[in-house]
Amino acid sequence: MIQGSKLSSLLQINTMINLAKSGRDSFLNDISNYIVSEFEVYAIAVFKLESKSALLLGNSTNVKNIISIIRKI
Repeated sequence: MIQGSKLSSLLQINTMINLAKSGRDSFLNDISNYIVSEFEVYAIAVFKLESKSALLLGNSTNVKNIISIIRKI
């Protein structure tokens, strides 16, 4: 029998697979939020690095809090 936490993880992975298949624009945000909740990290940001800049492709909801903290430092 599958334990509750393992079943929950499988259901979340299935949800991520379905979101990826649907081609939603918010997929990188959704996967970032999944990683934050599943692996207990505070925030995730996905960047595309270019020659002189970085383009934010996706982020978890806590990224805005981290950016405002960094700007204050």
